[in-house]
Amino acid sequence: MHRTRLAIGLALFLFGMSFLWFTPAFLGTAGRPPGEVWAVIEALVAVTVLADTATGWAVHRGLTWWRRTAVVGAVTGAIVTVLWWIAVSTVSAVPNVAANIGVHWVGTWVLLGLAVLAPGADRPLGAGLYPPPREPGS
Repeated sequence: MHRTRLAIGLALFLFGMSFLWFTPAFLGTAGRPPGEVWAVIEALVAVTVLADTATGWAVHRGLTWWRRTAVVGAVTGAIVTVLWWIAVSTVSAVPNVAANIGVHWVGTWVLLGLAVLAPGADRPLGAGLYPPPREPGS
């Protein structure tokens, strides 16, 4: 159970860190592209990375507030993905645009779906699957 929460928390952390690919430093261009949208993207990337990191930590520690941070991370991640898609369309020769958008779009919606729809995800893994042990002689 501990290893499962650790793996899920680590996956959430790594997914959040992958949003750093949306910053101008990872565009593969010679300089910073023009436009104020890149400053907005960088700020939203920072919020997304922090939210997904907090979500991973909360899942790993079994804390109940992970859903709120997952929703924040998913919503800001979706906004960043759309903004980046619009902004990168004006920059030439950026590699892996479709893959970058696809991975983050699908991952964002999976995270949001888990946060909103996962029944009993606030309980420890395996809770409620087995009845509590009976006392001897009862």
